[in-house]
Order: sequence, then C-alpha cells, then structure tokens
Amino acid sequence: MPLEIEAKLRIPTDDGGDGVFANNREQFNVRSTLEPTQMVSRYYDTPDGDITSRRWSLRLRREGKGTVATLKTNAEDSSGGLFARGEWQVHASSIEEGVDLLIEDGAPCELRDMIGGKPLVEQCRVEFVRRGMVVELQNGLLVSITEDKGALCADDRSEPLHELEVELLFGEPTGLEPFVEHLIHEHGFERERLSKYERALRLVRSRGSRES
Repeated sequence: MPLEIEAKLRIPTDDGGDGVFANNREQFNVRSTLEPTQMVSRYYDTPDGDITSRRWSLRLRREGKGTVATLKTNAEDSSGGLFARGEWQVHASSIEEGVDLLIEDGAPCELRDMIGGKPLVEQCRVEFVRRGMVVELQNGLLVSITEDKGALCADDRSEPLHELEVELLFGEPTGLEPFVEHLIHEHGFERERLSKYERALRLVRSRGSRES
C-alpha cells in the first residue's frame, strides 16, 4: 500500500514560511523547487457520508492546468505528530472517472462498495497557492517541504489556511521527527493535528448547527 508520512505545521504569520525557503546549505541540500502553483481541492462523499465515516477522504484537485484524484485512508501505524496514511493518486477529469482509475491503480475496491451507485457530492473545498522544494537532509532523508496559503471553504463560510507540510519521500520515518522539531523551534511553527479536509468539515458542521 502506498503510504504518505508527513507532518503539518501551522504558520502564524504571513511571511512565516520565508525563512524555511531561504537557501540554507547547512541544514539541507535543495534538490528541486516548485514554483508557486494555484490549487483547488474539492472533497467528495455520498449524501450519507459513507466515505467520511471511515475517516477516508476523496478529492479532485486542480493543480495548475491539470486535475488529480486522490484517495487517502487512515493507516494503522500513524503516531505522534506525523500523519501516516494510505494514499493513491491518478490524473482524472472528474471524480467519477477518478474512482474507477484509483481502484485500477490499487486503491481498495471497498471504495466502490461504499459509494454503491450513490451520487458523489462536493462537501467542501480548499483554495490555496503552494510553493515548495525537495531537499536532502544531513541524515540522508529525502523530504518534500511545501507551504500552502489560502482558505478552507464550505459554501459561504471560510477560514484562512497557512501551513507547512513536511513529507517523507525516502528514508526511515524516525529520522523525520527531529527535523520537524527543529522547524518548530527555529521558526515558531505550531503542530497541526487535523488534515485540511477535517478542518474544512468543521465549517460544514458549524453551518449545519447554525441552520438547525
């Protein structure tokens, strides 16, 4: 199963990510960079919430000129401040096409059973600009560092988003945590325990409470 291992850090100031992206060869070797890219993630579920009830997430993300469908599932070995989840991604023009392609690519067939012919309805969305880089740390780990700045949205409700994602691309997961702790203490970041989807869902639920 493809496994995503990452940490999410809240950035408390507008320019808080700039220090990380400064070229500091003492901390890491920059292998590649990502130019700022506009992204919109739309999250889908059945009207009965079958996917979310399993703590899975299904999204279609526009990344520049292309769109990518992604399924994320909770992994049993997630621990501490790191997110560890099963993740599958495919290029797709719609979420319905994405479901078929994801399963073809090895995602759990249970996804199709969960949907069971029901329509897929957009639950919420996240609009942001991403910039990032892939770096090699001194301990040999290959890590993706991305800054996401934008908004979490649910109908007419929104809240700001500004976070740093630190994802392990190669190496032992135990080596990632010391680097994450360094970023927290060096730049004043804060741990984020919820995914973007979980935070956007809070807007959906708060809307429902307001309407009841």
